[in-house]
Parts: sequence; C-alpha cells; structure tokens
Amino acid sequence: MGSSRYKSSSALLAAGDWVTARHTLLEAIQRAWDHEYFYNLMTAFYYFAELLVLESHVADLADSLERNALALTLLSCVRTQPSTWQIFKDKAAQLQAEIESALPSEMLASAIAHGQRCSLEEMVSVLLGTVDIR
Repeated sequence: MGSSRYKSSSALLAAGDWVTARHTLLEAIQRAWDHEYFYNLMTAFYYFAELLVLESHVADLADSLERNALALTLLSCVRTQPSTWQIFKDKAAQLQAEIESALPSEMLASAIAHGQRCSLEEMVSVLLGTVDIR
C-alpha cells in the first residue's frame, strides 16, 4: 500500500467521510498484514485510531468509551513497535495525550497495557472483526 492510500484516508477523515475511510483503512490493514508490510500496518493502525477518536465524538457514552479505549490500545501498539516510523510514534503520542482524559483511569491503564503486550496478529484480528462496532 502506497502513501497515496494513507493520504486518501487522511483526506476522507478530514472530510468526515468516515464510512469510506473505515473501509479504506480496513483494506490497507488486510493488505499490509498479508504482505508483511509492518511499517504500513503501523501507519494504518494510527489512522484507524484517529478514525475511532473522531467517531467517539458522535457516539453515545458507552460506544464513545469503547472507541477511545480501542484507539488508545492501537496508539500504544504503534508507539511500542520498532517497525513504526518516528513521525507516527510522535503523532500517536500526541493523540494519546488528547484522549487520555476521556477514559476512566482503570480503562486507560488496561488499554495502554493491552496495546503494549498484544501481538500484531491479535490486533489485526480485532480490527478486521470489528467492521461495524455500533
């Protein structure tokens, strides 16, 4: 997956076309996983976390907490993986700081710990199995 797909996802997120962005990102995650493009996988994880945070702003409270927790898990994973480009580690840290206050402390600690310890295979499975979490 080339950088044009990420630019497209970023533009779709900015334009509020979250349905298409979600579809594009899930395809990117599947493709990166299938071809073992781990740098691309981490980039797709970052953008998926960004999508979840945006969606959390319009979700009901329970859905909002769930989306922010999953986003935080992804961001934690992105930050700890050696295959993540530094710019996305920095962006993940910034987004993580922005959403940490939206979660209860127990949920916050659990999401961060899960992102640090779960396997990439598990994370991909969670995302590909979560096409519509509403």
